[in-house]
Amino acid sequence: MASALLVLAGMYSCNDPFHEISDIPLVEFNSRTYALDADSIVLKVCTPYNLDAPLEIPFTVSGNAENGKDYKLYAQRSITIPAGRNFAYISVKALKYAAGDAKKLTIKLNPGYVYHLGEVSSATVTLNRKEPLNYWFDLSGGNLLSYYDVTVYVSRTGERWSDFSAPAAIKLPVKISDHSTAKLGTDFTIDNNATAFVIPAGGNSAKIRIRTSPGAAINLSNMKFVRLGVDTEAVADRTLTADTRNNYKETTVYIRGEVKLEDFIGHWKHSRSIHASSDDIDDSPLFVSDLLPWHNAGFTIDIAKDEATGDIKFIPAGNGTDLMSLFREATMTFTAPINMHTAGIGSRYVAPTLLNDHTSIEGNTWVNFNVKPQLTYVRLSDANRSFDNNNESLNPMSIALMMSPGSNSTLYLFLRDYDCPPFANLGWSDASFNTYYGFFYVFTK
Repeated sequence: MASALLVLAGMYSCNDPFHEISDIPLVEFNSRTYALDADSIVLKVCTPYNLDAPLEIPFTVSGNAENGKDYKLYAQRSITIPAGRNFAYISVKALKYAAGDAKKLTIKLNPGYVYHLGEVSSATVTLNRKEPLNYWFDLSGGNLLSYYDVTVYVSRTGERWSDFSAPAAIKLPVKISDHSTAKLGTDFTIDNNATAFVIPAGGNSAKIRIRTSPGAAINLSNMKFVRLGVDTEAVADRTLTADTRNNYKETTVYIRGEVKLEDFIGHWKHSRSIHASSDDIDDSPLFVSDLLPWHNAGFTIDIAKDEATGDIKFIPAGNGTDLMSLFREATMTFTAPINMHTAGIGSRYVAPTLLNDHTSIEGNTWVNFNVKPQLTYVRLSDANRSFDNNNESLNPMSIALMMSPGSNSTLYLFLRDYDCPPFANLGWSDASFNTYYGFFYVFTK
């Protein structure tokens, strides 16, 4: 309410009944300040009553904005209120986008013998017009474990994201959707109490980091979520348009909390086997499909807690399946990530990062480009590293696990622990090649 009163206090009516009608009219602007947020703006100069004859009012212009370079002023030295009217306009057009501190110009009405100057004899125009931009989120969402970085990207219309470089810092206010079920403070916090994504000068993206609130109630069967976007209505000096052609207007983060081994407990049924790219594999002479570990119909994993020892057990089943040649009953413990995926086709991640000593955020995982791949690495106490039931070689093995965002009913299992994979005629010698053509499996409860 206070801000509204301030605006009203700075405005003056062209038909103010309290102005005394006299032979010499009172002349003034109807506002002390104007903000040029769009392409152009008009300043209103008025008198309290309609004039019998035209009235020319000279003015002078000052300020750090340059006419012809920063703006165009259509009336150069004076303005005329025509007979029969009580107002006239001075038009100002922005010629370039504002960057950094906005420039200003002040128009001051000059004194005259045939009129009096009112209280508002000068007006200041701030050139706020900013370059219109597109914004988007490249991920539909993910699970909030210990923390989660939400990244927004910006670009000019018709240009590639990588070609944009902000001329000055750009603030994009954060919008928390009313449809969110998670509450700020109760369920999650935002680092530094950030209320905006801040694109740095020279940059083209920005992030905020959110964390699970201490004591937040976590329900894996019905996860709370926060839906985050950009509050375009709070940006008055720039047009912002969501680019949703291959991206997202907002992103959804599920409040999951730190992963525990107990979270994986359940009876998991093999759904499908996936590799990096069927085209790449099928077209390569290095691969023979029949030799790849894809034959897993009927394979299951029971993950259960041994009540006597408290250990979490990994119990495979499914005779005749490829994975049964690899997995054995084992004890599960957390372990450090290995053979992490670096950025690849379709991913904006430059390199994998660690959330903690056993959880990573990685580039291409070939699961779903629309969600953030957060993998938890687990050490199995025993696995058949020979991949040959007739020549069993039991040794520990590391795998990576990931739950779908907002769900505990879909489990992704990644094979990452391979010096040289014991299956297929792959002929791999380059470590990055091994990592790129990884295999993973989808399980459902």
